[in-house]
Amino acid sequence: MKIVTADCHLDLGYCRIPAGQRTVVSDGAAIELRKALDAEGEPLRISGMGHYTRHYCGQDLGSLEAGTGRRLLVWRGCGIGDQLMVTGVLRALGVAFPDAPKPVLYSDPRLWRQMWADPAPGLPFHTRPEPIPFEDWRRFDYHLVLADMCEADSEPDQGHTVDRMLWAAGLDPDQVPARLKIPCVPVNDHDRRAARELLADVLAWDAARPSVLWQVASSTPIRSYRPARLRLAMERLHALLPDVPIVAVGRDCEFRQVAPLPSFVTPVSAPVRLLFALVEQAACVVAPDSCLAHAAGGLRRPCVGLWGSFSPSWRAAHYPDHVALQGRRECAPCGIHECGSSQRDDPGCPRCKRQTPDDPYCAALAQIDPDEVAAAVASVVARQRQETD
Repeated sequence: MKIVTADCHLDLGYCRIPAGQRTVVSDGAAIELRKALDAEGEPLRISGMGHYTRHYCGQDLGSLEAGTGRRLLVWRGCGIGDQLMVTGVLRALGVAFPDAPKPVLYSDPRLWRQMWADPAPGLPFHTRPEPIPFEDWRRFDYHLVLADMCEADSEPDQGHTVDRMLWAAGLDPDQVPARLKIPCVPVNDHDRRAARELLADVLAWDAARPSVLWQVASSTPIRSYRPARLRLAMERLHALLPDVPIVAVGRDCEFRQVAPLPSFVTPVSAPVRLLFALVEQAACVVAPDSCLAHAAGGLRRPCVGLWGSFSPSWRAAHYPDHVALQGRRECAPCGIHECGSSQRDDPGCPRCKRQTPDDPYCAALAQIDPDEVAAAVASVVARQRQETD
């Protein structure tokens, strides 16, 4: 995190910072602002946070009623999965300090509007959109900055991300029950109604029938199942369960990568909260190392997870009913989750660049047999049918 101040208005693309206002932004945003103002010949003051961060590592957060409450600011990152995983830490803090003020989780404003703007019941924390005015930052008693907990970690024994974040927050992960480590997924009755209407009206879906919700890709190809194998797995599942609807979800750019999908698959591009409600109603979710795997874990829905560059023990070990399929290869798990970018420390997979420059998909993830995926999903759906009969 950095403090930025300029004599002119600062434009982050998704929000505007008034001239002269000291504002706390991510390191990445500070770099982009520096480039933009250098190009325009405008000065920009950037300061580190060392003198202004009161690091939280398990201190007593006090009691709101007794007037001893301590306010905690939490910042994690801008990914949907990042936001979901950190909520497990906030849940554990709420149990450890039940009388304290709720922590405040700051999010990228675009993500905040998608995930947190509409109220969701029972959340043990408050949310606010970035950027953070410096004076607001200083009003908090403690700060818990959980950036780079896994983004730049390529060690083969890095451990579970939520456990590492709990450790950073001063909580012993071995003393925190697994049920507290799963995400708090924001879903309300409005989201559920919208999901039922979509399934019934658009997809002509009978609520009595089980359905499979399939996330077609992660945010980058390195964590996504190769399109040809994805389509083959869907075809094999349809052969096993011809009466079970398959709903494919993803962004438009992801659908273009996996096109054409089989004719029996219904593609849906929907807002994040609607996707969470669809997860809640699915008999089985299929997902790579991405947001819907975390949503399924938090909503306690069965999920078949596809894993390659990351080990499921680093992400999904605490999720009930998560069936992990892991591609076996001597290079995995490696912790790489980008395809190479000058904006990040992650240079991408060197094997993809050297051996198959036109194929950015993880070779380990591609080792998962489509028949294995179809069989795992069919087994989950069969079990769900038995439980509802």
